[in-house]
Amino acid sequence: MRYRFINPFWVRCSLSHCSFKSTALTTHPNPKGESIMDTQTATAPKTLTGSQTSVCAPILKGLLAIEEHVKGLSSPWQTTNPDQAAFLSQIYPYREELKALAPDELKVWAKETAQELNAILAEHGYEIRLRPWPANEGSFGVVSILDCLAEWFIPGDVTEIMHKGDTYPAVDLRHRTHYWDSPRHDHQLLGIEAQHGYEVWMTLADEPLAGLDLIEKVQQIRTSMHAVSRQGDKVHATFPMVTLCHEVNIEWLVGLSAQGNDGAPVIITQALQETRFRMNEFGARAQSAVGMGTMRGMTQTHNIVIDQPFYLWLVKDDQRGGHTENFPIFAAYITPEDWSNPGDIKS
Repeated sequence: MRYRFINPFWVRCSLSHCSFKSTALTTHPNPKGESIMDTQTATAPKTLTGSQTSVCAPILKGLLAIEEHVKGLSSPWQTTNPDQAAFLSQIYPYREELKALAPDELKVWAKETAQELNAILAEHGYEIRLRPWPANEGSFGVVSILDCLAEWFIPGDVTEIMHKGDTYPAVDLRHRTHYWDSPRHDHQLLGIEAQHGYEVWMTLADEPLAGLDLIEKVQQIRTSMHAVSRQGDKVHATFPMVTLCHEVNIEWLVGLSAQGNDGAPVIITQALQETRFRMNEFGARAQSAVGMGTMRGMTQTHNIVIDQPFYLWLVKDDQRGGHTENFPIFAAYITPEDWSNPGDIKS
């Protein structure tokens, strides 16, 4: 059996809970002999128009690190939008499955300053950066980095495929490949066994999807699929090489809050994600970094700067605990001509 993936397709990396889709087949030539196992990051544009990724593992790991930093939660996470609610109901219950990943495949750091976390992101080659937050207010942040390498047991052959008149670098693979079907999807499913317990799945896409919609589609297919190829059948697969690198908007996490067992609330104030996916004749590599900043307490710090002519008025508490709000004792409009240090105002 020979299956060629020359239209927009899905990719799912099992075990790592990573789901990817390429909608434009935007790929880049793989220099002969280059292995994606090298630590050097392949050159790629910052974004690939049309492609979407949904990588929940580093988000989950970051939330668990926040929980650990505040000594656990005394109340559940409180949501402020439907996306947060959907994430907590559909993805958060899978947090125990992160244990399937090795320590070097999913790392996390909690630090008191954005500078420390940004240094970690830079060290690992990511471009996203957290904004600094005020010191000495109990605020902190986390960075979580996923790096899953699924190497084919036997490298494939380099070939080419055509899509809408354009030529793209591709892979011919004939080892550890399987043909599956699903009553909930109209296209054939290609399963590839990889080293270290990984499986990579692909199927042609029938519509563009992103975020939790993409995860839901993959789960529908995954939970309903069944094997078609039998033991001994030969499945010859051809699929494009992929070089994908982009930032993912996860600002919907901002505002998610909970009460820590250390006695103070914790609120997520920043959420960033940058994701990479590469696939060639040697295997597939999924990498994603998530950075989150937090604030302790239920009120934000607001900076107000008076740097233009301003109004000023003075009131005084009366003996009944109220204010002379209906009658300002002193009122002024003050311009820069009178902005100076008066010295001792008591003399």
